[in-house]
Amino acid sequence: MEGRGEAVIDASVAVKWFNFEEYWRLADELKMRHVRGSLILIAPSLLIFEVSNALRYSPELGVEDVRRAVNTLLSLQVKLHPPTGELMDEAIRLAYQYGITIYDAVYIALARLRDIPLYTADERLIRKTGLEHIHHIRELEGIHQ
Repeated sequence: MEGRGEAVIDASVAVKWFNFEEYWRLADELKMRHVRGSLILIAPSLLIFEVSNALRYSPELGVEDVRRAVNTLLSLQVKLHPPTGELMDEAIRLAYQYGITIYDAVYIALARLRDIPLYTADERLIRKTGLEHIHHIRELEGIHQ
């Protein structure tokens, strides 16, 4: 990720910006690269709904906490993509090919269509697909920009 690159993130990464769970520091580093302008983070618009839902079910967070988190997420201006025909066609194909959900497949499809990496904290997704452009955020350890 030299210079001003782009990367897709999935909800497993963005949730860590608000829930301090394993790898949250690496997720935060990715977010700070975006804030500093050295990396453009991209996601399907589904990201907002998935993160909101995950935070809603966090026992540590209440209504106001989730509202603040969602407003913060929106203010970060992650570049959100709507569900176009091309994106959904690829997501459906990938979902059937790898036996994964459409929810997971749409992040992969976006990264493939844009030919950029996808960062995730979902080890199961990486194991199931084995695709080389899907990276676990732990790969960011020791890389500082």
